[in-house]
Amino acid sequence: MKHTKILYIIICVLTIAVGYLYFKSFGKQNKIAYVNNGVIMVEYKGMIDSRKEFELKTKGWQKNIDSLTQVVQYAIQEYEKKAANGTAREKQMAEELIQNKKKQMMQYQQAIQQKAQQIDKTLTQKEVEEINRYITEYGKDHGYSIIFGATSGGNIVYANDVMDITKDVLEGLNKNYVK
Repeated sequence: MKHTKILYIIICVLTIAVGYLYFKSFGKQNKIAYVNNGVIMVEYKGMIDSRKEFELKTKGWQKNIDSLTQVVQYAIQEYEKKAANGTAREKQMAEELIQNKKKQMMQYQQAIQQKAQQIDKTLTQKEVEEINRYITEYGKDHGYSIIFGATSGGNIVYANDVMDITKDVLEGLNKNYVK
């Protein structure tokens, strides 16, 4: 009888302990939210400034390309003038000049395209890292278990608007943004 009481007490204590651990581990509500990445990428001041910086650089490159194009067009016009009454040697030299100018222009355009892609990737990556860093801190500070990123690709098909923290995150990002 004494052993039965002790066994009963041990079972009760274990049941209470398991219940407590279950409630402590699984019983609490996980806080979940999502951020609309498209809105953040369009409205975050850091991204806006990065796009403006990139556009300024591409305008400068385009001016250089336009200048090279004018040089090639001028060389073609000169060739046409010389072709009418020039010697065979002059025609050949003019054709070589035109080909060299076209080649230079194509090489410059390719180099600029590669440079533009690299700069765009660098600027974008820097801002994405800042956004992710902020969202991580925001999640920790506000007790979220997980924050999803919604994209136009549909990785979140539906979520209650109450779970959308995009506005708060965007306000915080823009408030913390330093040029």
